[in-house]
Amino acid sequence: MRTIAGPAVTALNSGGVALSLLLEMLFTGGALRLNTSRYNITDNESPANVYLASRLVGRIGEAQDSPGEAANLVIELSGVDPAIISIALAEQVRGRPLRLGLAVLSATTHALLDVVPLWAGRMATMDLQQDPSGLTAAVKLTAEHRGVLFSRAKPLRYTDADQQKLFFGDKCLEYLVSQASHQDIWPAASYFQR
Repeated sequence: MRTIAGPAVTALNSGGVALSLLLEMLFTGGALRLNTSRYNITDNESPANVYLASRLVGRIGEAQDSPGEAANLVIELSGVDPAIISIALAEQVRGRPLRLGLAVLSATTHALLDVVPLWAGRMATMDLQQDPSGLTAAVKLTAEHRGVLFSRAKPLRYTDADQQKLFFGDKCLEYLVSQASHQDIWPAASYFQR
């Protein structure tokens, strides 16, 4: 279980706090970090990471956690700047990491006090619709929860057959099954005391 940092707890108890959602999309060419406030937010742990003030209008689907099932997350954003869209269009979206967090900010200085991770996964699809004026666009992003990875079938096992597919002639797993079920019998301690 994660605990909230001391300054954030103090601010939450006093009521002098502002909240913002942080959206981080990691592309091969760099990260795109956005927040829903009017201010740029600098990450305290890594000052080079700045969440851009996007003033996004949109909807984030409900993240449902139920045992044995990890539902997709749908993020719909409208009024997105074409400069931000061009970053997303230049990259392959499928399989890229996405994180959603809740930023606890100081109400007076808007300094980042703590980030509560809400959701983590990988992007699946991104649909874009540009408005007729060409000044803004709407984005519908679908992402898979990171728990989905564990439910997928693994393509390879530690078997001799799979090892031969990868490296023909490699004998390292040839006796794996026989050795795994083999029971070693050691002499009693009195044997070594002679």
